[in-house]
Amino acid sequence: MLLCILCWIAWRWLVILQPARLSSVMLEQDKWQCPNFYFDLGSNVGDSIVHFVLHNITSVGSSSSALRRFANHLGVVSTEYCVYGFEGNPVFNDGLKKLEQLLQGYTKKTEIRTETVVTDHDGTTQLYLDLVNADHHFWGSSIHNGTRDVLKSGSQAVNVTAIDFATFLKRRVMDKREFKSAVHSRHRSSPPVVVVRMDIEGAEYRVLRRLFEEGLLCHSIDYLIVEFHEDSAPINSSIAPVLAWLMEDKERCQTKFIFQDIENDY
Repeated sequence: MLLCILCWIAWRWLVILQPARLSSVMLEQDKWQCPNFYFDLGSNVGDSIVHFVLHNITSVGSSSSALRRFANHLGVVSTEYCVYGFEGNPVFNDGLKKLEQLLQGYTKKTEIRTETVVTDHDGTTQLYLDLVNADHHFWGSSIHNGTRDVLKSGSQAVNVTAIDFATFLKRRVMDKREFKSAVHSRHRSSPPVVVVRMDIEGAEYRVLRRLFEEGLLCHSIDYLIVEFHEDSAPINSSIAPVLAWLMEDKERCQTKFIFQDIENDY
């Protein structure tokens, strides 16, 4: 009887408790082992990841990419970046997984999550598909039903994984204020550079709100490259005036905001 009890305890530790513990350890390792981070929200076919990671190889992707110019200006050394991508449209699954494998030798780590969208909660949600813009890789797919391209496509939807990006970020990236502690300074000499590119067809409003509420927007992200989609903006949205207020004072918010139409990168 005692032997059975001991076996059950061992099984529970190995099968149930240990995976959760290992997952937690792996997240902590990201904090200490990733020199810098690039988060690509709305990866589409992966062009944006290619332009950032392989910015110095002009024969790959678009030589006129704004993101490529940004990475060059920032002096990105790809091997010093952990790269995370998120794309909901399942039509890009195979290509993105191949890209994930290809880039492993160019980055510290590359992880592209397919059939996954970023929003303000964890769980599942519907992604309404753009079926009309084949020349632009169906760039209008959105979690919002009612946008122009979604309506033209007949509001067809697929179920995808939803991730609360604020929580995802918080588990992997240290707060700049945290880094000032003696414990953290012993692990590394400088805090990571964190770049977030956000082209998520209307979900940016809820994601930005969550990042601000969690204190991540100004204290964990160095550069935020975002495209706003006005047709998906909440009624009486306060995002624009809040961002304007944050940008007024560098002491108030250390994140550098880059607002641009990044569609030309495709």
